[in-house]
Amino acid sequence: MALFSNRPGLERMMKQKPDGRREPEPPALPSDHPCYGCAYGMGRRCIGVCYKELLAERRKHA
Repeated sequence: MALFSNRPGLERMMKQKPDGRREPEPPALPSDHPCYGCAYGMGRRCIGVCYKELLAERRKHA
């Protein structure tokens, strides 16, 4: 079998199977949290502004 390079460490690495690492998922919000169930910004940190209320106000005025 032909080698891709003349570096044995690189050849060993190329033969390894990927381990499939993933980033850990953030913990779910408790049901009493004001942002619970909000589809806007899923997985993002809460910034203290309720986008559900802002969108509802914008639709009401439009």
